[in-house]
Amino acid sequence: MAAATHLHTSPNPKTPTPSPPLWFSPLTGIYTSKHPSLHLPTDPNLDAVSALFSHIHTIHDPASSASAAAFVDSSTGFTIAYAELQITVRSIAAGIHHDLGLRQGDVVTLVLPNSLYFPLLFLSLISLGAVVTTINPSSTLGEIKKQVSECNVSVAFTSPESVEKLASLGVTVIRVPESFDLDSIRIENYPKFYSIVKGGFESAPRPFVKQ
Repeated sequence: MAAATHLHTSPNPKTPTPSPPLWFSPLTGIYTSKHPSLHLPTDPNLDAVSALFSHIHTIHDPASSASAAAFVDSSTGFTIAYAELQITVRSIAAGIHHDLGLRQGDVVTLVLPNSLYFPLLFLSLISLGAVVTTINPSSTLGEIKKQVSECNVSVAFTSPESVEKLASLGVTVIRVPESFDLDSIRIENYPKFYSIVKGGFESAPRPFVKQ
């Protein structure tokens, strides 16, 4: 009688658990950027706009910082350089202050699509110390009314499509054109905005704004 043959098979070795990447801590569950840490301003009295324009905005030739692109309109290719941006923001801020009388603490809403005017207006407004609350242009009248009321908005910059939604809410409505080429628009359709942007104002009070 043949002896039974016993086959001894070793269990498959366990696949070793890979070590977590250096940028993730399994202990805290926190992901850390692989880029070098940023050094934030230490001056508590440095406002955001001043901080933005105090940097050299190029990684190649520091001498070309002024001509480095700050914003680019993807649909037209129109570019605003940092040097031009700073002048434009100051001019628009001065126009807003002189034409609308906006001051520190006033609340303004931007009801605008993606456009070069959005960052320009935003930077100009916060440089005056105004509080900016943004609203999606596709919001319903009820949604806009609620936000305008709760935020105590006094002025709204909006595209032509949203003018009617804001006209009945008791706020000053500034119609903003879609085209960045102001020379190609009908001035009579955007009189207040044209006055703010093209009024030739050069300066406005710079309030004390902390970080």
